[in-house]
Amino acid sequence: MPRTCTIRRHQKRQDVETALIDQRPFRRIAEQFRVSASALVRHCDDHIPVALARAEEAAEVACAGDPLAQVTSHGDGHA
Repeated sequence: MPRTCTIRRHQKRQDVETALIDQRPFRRIAEQFRVSASALVRHCDDHIPVALARAEEAAEVACAGDPLAQVTSHGDGHA
C-alpha cells in the first residue's frame, strides 16, 4: 500500500507548498514546518508539478474571454 503523503495532511500545507514553489532550501522548510526533508522531496516530485499545471490551465481558461490578456500573455511584440 502506498505511503500517505504527510505534507498533504499538514496543517500548513499551503505555506509549505508556497515555500517549495519559491524554491527555498528543503532543510529550511523542513525545520520551519517540522517535517522531514525526504517528505518534502517526495511531495515536490509527486504533487507540485500537477498543481502548477492545474494552476496554469486555470489561468489560461480565465484569460480566454479577455482579448487584452491573451495579447499580453502571448507577447507578440505589439503594444
